[in-house]
Amino acid sequence: MFVYLYTTISKFEGLLDGNALQIYVVALWKLGKRDLALTAARNLAKILSTLKQRCAVAASRLICSLIYCVSGQNPAATFILKLPRDLLQSTKMSLIISTINALNPTSQLEMLLQSNLQNFASHDVITELHSIMSMSKMVKFFIESKFYVPSHSEVLVLYSS
Repeated sequence: MFVYLYTTISKFEGLLDGNALQIYVVALWKLGKRDLALTAARNLAKILSTLKQRCAVAASRLICSLIYCVSGQNPAATFILKLPRDLLQSTKMSLIISTINALNPTSQLEMLLQSNLQNFASHDVITELHSIMSMSKMVKFFIESKFYVPSHSEVLVLYSS
């Protein structure tokens, strides 16, 4: 299915709306065409401001996840810092930001997290964000104290349990 989608859509990439471009990015990513997926994601990022709020938030989450998986923490953090603040207010985006920050010893995203905490009324969301922040402090402690540093997958396993 993804191969057919890729061959069909690649001819019309410049004509795609935000929703179709998101599907195209996912199709490229699933096909293992990471460079093309990043290029399409860049095109999607360029039109974020023209999308409806809900679509723009979903697209920014997709782009952030793709950048993190393909390029790593620092490029993902840089992308997040360039996003308009209104796209960072969703619960899911805050969880993504928290997780990337927990795995990133430079704490580039710490200020965004502090300001986002004030926007959530749900006890469950706040508890989850605090758990991720605690995990972040643990990882930073290991790094600073030169102890064994858990891998990303080990931290994610710790978080999910």
